[in-house]
Amino acid sequence: MNYNEQIKPNTEFMIYHPSELNNGDIERLNHLYLPIVGSEAIMTFLYFNHFKTDNETLSINLHHTLLDGLSTTLSKLQLSIERLEAVGLVKTYQSTKEHDDLLIYALQLPMSAAEFFNDTILSFYLHRKVGKGAYKVLLERFTYPKLPSNVVEISKTFKEVFDTTDVESVSMTSPNLRSQRVSQGVNIDPDDFDFDVLFTHLKGTKIDRSFFDKKSRLLIAQLSLLFKLNAYDMKLILMDSTSTQFGIDARKLKQNARKYYQRENKNRLPNVSGQSKEETSDNYFDKLEMINPLDRIATVRQHAPHDEDLKIITELLTRFSFTHGAINVLLEYVYQQLDGELPYSYVIKIASNWHEAGVTNAQDALKEIQSFKEKQEKFKTSKTYSKKDRPGEVRPAWLDQQTDDNNTEGSQASVDADEEFDALLNYFKKGE
Repeated sequence: MNYNEQIKPNTEFMIYHPSELNNGDIERLNHLYLPIVGSEAIMTFLYFNHFKTDNETLSINLHHTLLDGLSTTLSKLQLSIERLEAVGLVKTYQSTKEHDDLLIYALQLPMSAAEFFNDTILSFYLHRKVGKGAYKVLLERFTYPKLPSNVVEISKTFKEVFDTTDVESVSMTSPNLRSQRVSQGVNIDPDDFDFDVLFTHLKGTKIDRSFFDKKSRLLIAQLSLLFKLNAYDMKLILMDSTSTQFGIDARKLKQNARKYYQRENKNRLPNVSGQSKEETSDNYFDKLEMINPLDRIATVRQHAPHDEDLKIITELLTRFSFTHGAINVLLEYVYQQLDGELPYSYVIKIASNWHEAGVTNAQDALKEIQSFKEKQEKFKTSKTYSKKDRPGEVRPAWLDQQTDDNNTEGSQASVDADEEFDALLNYFKKGE
């Protein structure tokens, strides 16, 4: 749906929410969905759920009531709704009546924890957003022990408890009562993947078309989106994930798709990122997140990355919980400080320090640089001291890391206390 053409402050809308949120739903929204869609989208979802309507006749309102209630803009509201649609928390319908400018937002309950962590896209995207450590904590939070194996159920059946001899078969209509409408997960259409081309590649192999049921097709579409796989890539993966007896093994398919991507891309994990006109044109920090570090360093150097650059970027992507934006800031910071040098040990030392400080994204990284600058200015004295002997100065551990070039002017520049943060930020924004 093109919201730019259809949503206006005076566009009518209706909230359809037959399901009721409980505390468990809200817990999953906050811990599992919020890292993916952002706080504004979750606030929009909660506001939708608490939007009062008449149970007999659903009320129609104008979008300006949402803008006022959420204190937001039309473009931000659009972005929030699109994200909620993408993860399956909202389904949007449009009236087919001519000249009827009405949208219906049908709300879906969040998936159960088990369904969420078994969802290929959502679980992987959450892992990329929060990092390995936090992901493990979340997994433990929603884990519940199984029943002991040495038990047998002895519950009574309904017939054993209640007398049903006089119950007559009664045919009666029932009203459309409130019901649980649970999210089905990420909004992906299996038809987005070209199965006809895949089946052409599979001719003459042990893999039969009958193996491709609805569930398998959806999983293949999800993996192709996540790991950017074409039909031929998927054929190679399926060959190692399918048996003539049992068909497609979903667990093996996921594992082999990940291994295939890492092998083809030298262990770099894919960066699944949102796409919106607002993010790509107006928000500087989101721009940094959208740029692949390999592309960014190539732009900065004006030539292809060195082997050492590839080694550093691979290490940063696989070892730390940094987004692309944080890595871009880190690389450009060191590149500027050391006059075009990127010593491996020096970069990793800064990365370790930032990781301990909780840096994850571009905004965190720039704040960490600014924080260091402010500490330097705080302990400045009117007397000029050498860089090594400034009394009272508190410096991050990575500034004391010695590199192979510690006798060069570039290494001295790395500890310049009077480097202006604003100048650094402007340097990043230029992209030069």
